[in-house]
Amino acid sequence: MPSSRKILHIMAGFMLLMIAGCSESSTDPVSKAPVVEQPGFTGRVSGAVSGEISGPGIATYLPPQDTIDGVRPGYYLIANVRGATELLITFRIPAETKPGTYQLMAVDPMELGKNVEVRLETMGDGKLTSFGFSTEGTLSLQTFPSDGSKLAGAKVEGSFQFVTTDADGESLSGKGTFEFLG
Repeated sequence: MPSSRKILHIMAGFMLLMIAGCSESSTDPVSKAPVVEQPGFTGRVSGAVSGEISGPGIATYLPPQDTIDGVRPGYYLIANVRGATELLITFRIPAETKPGTYQLMAVDPMELGKNVEVRLETMGDGKLTSFGFSTEGTLSLQTFPSDGSKLAGAKVEGSFQFVTTDADGESLSGKGTFEFLG
């Protein structure tokens, strides 16, 4: 029987594919996207779920993609897909974003790649709970690639603080930092 950690990793990979819009066909599959994976997350969440956000993560650029509804813009995906935590935190950042401070938005699948968004997921008692509704907070990017698709050789460094809810209105607050060197 797989451990809860292994199940969480499998679910995290699946959720990243769902977030990336894998249900649409593309001439540039996500698997060819440049990925930077290294230690980089530190932080803490509290409220409906409490815990540390620490350890390795990924930063990748997902190129524009033709979809049924038109062309989805390219965007960055930054997440802590592995580590000593059962929390998965994912940021979606539009390609044209420059260093600065941005208001975090609630997750909106119809606006994929257009807003700076955060989503947290946790597995507890065999149940996946997603937080990313009714979101308030900021993402500050100290360093970020100047070209919307270049990660190689780039430094991605930021901090975040937010309050968000799950579908039942349970609140979760988070604060932390991340840093990746391309």
